[in-house]
Amino acid sequence: MLEPAQYEEFTTEVVINQSDDFANSRWEEVEEVVKARKAADPIVLCHTCWLAKKVELGTIIESEFDTWMEDTIGSISRIHSIAHSCKYYQFGGEMEDKMGTVVKKVKGIIRNER
Repeated sequence: MLEPAQYEEFTTEVVINQSDDFANSRWEEVEEVVKARKAADPIVLCHTCWLAKKVELGTIIESEFDTWMEDTIGSISRIHSIAHSCKYYQFGGEMEDKMGTVVKKVKGIIRNER
């Protein structure tokens, strides 16, 4: 699961007690209850598709890692895109380590330029 379902809360009145059919006067007792309804479905991906995406991004990282380390500023938009995808798909492992190294370098460069 890439993103869980989103729920929104709402309040409604629920009858918890009421008069019977033979009562002289009709009455009912209500209580406010907070309920939830699904606002957005979860975003899921089958394992086969997840593996294909992992291989695709792994190939990109392997082929461009050295370029990113040499020309970080020139590749900043590409680094951001790939880092976001790795985090979104929750790949972890060596890919996460390599992207973490590049992202740390980007952050260091940005902090020094200010």
